[in-house]
Amino acid sequence: MESWVELVENNTGSTELDADEFNFGAMPTEQASTDIPTEASPPLKIGKKNKKRTKNFSEKEDILLVLAWLEVSMDPVQSIDQTRSSYWQRIHEYYHKHKTFESDRNINSLSHCWGIIQGSVSKFCSWYSQVLRSNQSGVTEQDRIQQACVLYKDADPDNKSFGLLHCWNLLQHA
Repeated sequence: MESWVELVENNTGSTELDADEFNFGAMPTEQASTDIPTEASPPLKIGKKNKKRTKNFSEKEDILLVLAWLEVSMDPVQSIDQTRSSYWQRIHEYYHKHKTFESDRNINSLSHCWGIIQGSVSKFCSWYSQVLRSNQSGVTEQDRIQQACVLYKDADPDNKSFGLLHCWNLLQHA
């Protein structure tokens, strides 16, 4: 089985995942959804089109997006033989087919959110790897995760906490 980093680089493999299958234990209290723009004052005008900002992705939306990405990316038949547009179209279709909540996210919104998730989770992975390499005895998995969260926050220019543990948990077990 390939690691998440290898999947990001290669986009190969196959899996059927359900977030309810995983028991991740207690999460740090500073959980937040991805930083997607919130509903703002009047719609923004860009060019000739009016574009309205939408609310932040919820944790459920994040999880479903990760599951959709994993399903499409790990498809052994089509994973590398698809264009960017067909790739994101398949993620969009999976997302809307499997949602159990109200959501009207379009392809651009899903792609943008995935970029945020991927970037944040990759940074967290580097801090988590550093904690693992320190090889401290008597330290639990939850302690390692907490240490990586502290390192992530300390390194963030805005001192933001890592709010995507729910995504990291799915991706690290993929």
